Formats: sequence, C-alpha cells, structure tokens
Amino acid sequence: MNNELYLFGAVGDNLGDFDSTSFDEKAVAAALSEIPSAKPLDVYVNSPGGSVDSALAIKALLEARKGTVNVIVAGLCASAATVIACAANAHVIMKRGSLYMIHNAASLAYGNQHDLAKAAETVEKVSENIASIYRARTGMGHKRITDLMDEETYLDADEAVRLGFADKVDEGQPVTASLISQNHVAVGGCVFAVDPAVFRGLKAKIERKEMISDKETVNNAQKDAAQEPAMTLEALQEKYPELCAAIAENAKKDAVLAEKARIKALEELRTDENSGVIAKAMFETGETAETVALALCRAQAQKAREAAAQADAKAAAAAKDAEALGVQLAKVTDPASGTAPADADQSAKDAFIAAVRDNINSNVSSEVK
Repeated sequence: MNNELYLFGAVGDNLGDFDSTSFDEKAVAAALSEIPSAKPLDVYVNSPGGSVDSALAIKALLEARKGTVNVIVAGLCASAATVIACAANAHVIMKRGSLYMIHNAASLAYGNQHDLAKAAETVEKVSENIASIYRARTGMGHKRITDLMDEETYLDADEAVRLGFADKVDEGQPVTASLISQNHVAVGGCVFAVDPAVFRGLKAKIERKEMISDKETVNNAQKDAAQEPAMTLEALQEKYPELCAAIAENAKKDAVLAEKARIKALEELRTDENSGVIAKAMFETGETAETVALALCRAQAQKAREAAAQADAKAAAAAKDAEALGVQLAKVTDPASGTAPADADQSAKDAFIAAVRDNINSNVSSEVK
C-alpha cells in the first residue's frame, strides 16, 4: 500500500469564499519528512487553488522524491492546485466526476500608477510561468495554452486526459457535483464560486452526465430555497441583532481604513503645483489616487505640448526677424566687401545705424503687441 498525502482546501492562506481548511509548503514538507523519499506516494487533491508561490514550492517537494508519485484528483483541482499536479514526476489520475480548472494568475494591487503598472507586469510574468509549466506537462503550443487560460477553462476527467493534463480516468467511486445557489458549485465537497457563464457550462456538463450529479443534495437545496421566504433587512436585524451589528461595525471599520488609505495615497501625490487638485479630490470629489494621478499625467502632457507650440512660434518669429534684419543690412553694406561702411562715409554709416534702430524698434513693438 502506498503512503498517502491529502491536499484538501486552499493552497497557502484560506481564500475566504471556500472551505476554511488550507495547506502550505511547510505542512507538506513536514508530512513528507515522515515518508521515505524512495517510497511510493499517493497525493489526493481537492483544492480551489490559492498561492502560486506555495504551489511551486510543493511542486518542487514532490519532484524531489525518488519514488513514484501519483496525483489523484478527488474533486476539484483548480488554479494554483494545477501547478502542483504538473509535477514532472507525477502520474495524474482524475476520478470520474472531478474537475480541472486553469486560468490566468490574479492579484490584488494598491498604489500609484507606477505601482499598479509594476503589479500588472508581475502578474503577467506569473501567468507566463504557469503557461510554460502547462506546456511542459501537455505538449500543447503557447497560443493554445494561453487561450485556455484566458477563457478560465474547466475540464472534466476525459477532457483533462485528452489535453494531456492528466494520464488516466479512475472509473471507481465517482466524485459527485452539486449546483449551489446561482453561482456556487460543490465538487467532491469543495465549494467554490464561479462566473454565471461558467456556472451554465458546468450545469450543462452535469445534465449531459459528464459530471456525476448529487441529485439528492441539489433537490434538497432547491426545496429548502423554495420553502424559506425571502429575508428582509428588517427581519434579519430583528432575528440576528448581534450579527447585524457586528457586520455593520466591521463594514464601518473597513470603510474607515479604505478612506485613510485613499487620503494617504493622494497625499503622496501632492506638490506645490497640484495642491488644489489634491485637496479637491480628498474632500469634494472622492476620487482615488489612481484617477487623480492619471489626470495629472494628462495635464502635464498637455502643458508640454503647449510649451512646445510656443517655442516653435518664438523660433519662427526669430527667424523672420533675422530675415528682415538681413534685408535691411543688405541695403547699407558694401556689396564688394560685405562689411559696414567706413567711418569716413558718414551718410552710409548713419543709414546703417538707422536701419538697425528701425529693426529693433519693430521687434519691440511686436513683443508689446
């Protein structure tokens, strides 16, 4: 009998919308330290995903083993959990009714436009890294992989094997799937939220029996939902006053923290020139630092364009003045030598000085206008 490792719940920190259980690389390393590296290992996975960093570390731990490693998808293998299943030495088995989901990396970001741009660049690099892991596992081309990731693709057991993410379908005890509310699905007991369009696709899979439906769970959930009347806010507050008060207090604290963070981010953008704009955003419009930073960048760009236009106009005027001066000088210079007249030729000298004076006066008049 092989040694067994169970990776159930979120990878890394708990994801909030899912089951409260989670596991990370430290827990996996501790469990594997009790199992000799040369011994065969069965790794059971039922996870909605989580931290890519933790998943990469767990993948490396599995790849370091000398014995055979079987990854058995016993429900859901989604997002970061699929990185673990792509361990180079893993033989992946999908239980009938299980699901395998791939998509692009996601992250939360905060800061100015430079921080957000850097965060977007980092997330893009993480997605590229995951795509390269999928390519190594499946042999598919880059575009095919990235298209599947862009679409947030859910694969049933047969599809996962056909595309190369898994090696075999286990036709033994099937995994049951249940449709919960209008955007939640439970697969093998792992509950996760999905986009409405994805929900419709999974519903179709269940109806075509590509996934095994837990009809009793579904029927009971629908029956309970039909029997229980809609709860109004007043009724909810009357029935659960302490819970409602706690929710309101937490919401208030979250709102205060969010407002403090917004003010702090705006203050970091303040300069002598934009002080009025920043104050207006803080206390009147309620704009975020990102929105204000973008507006400031656009305003600076407009000023730069206007300054460039003014410089071009001044350069054109100077060229015109120089040309006019040249014409005046041509009238009083010696054609033979190209120089100003000699001091002895007082009339020519006076004409030269008058021409220069007229040109200067003309330029001054133009500037005043």
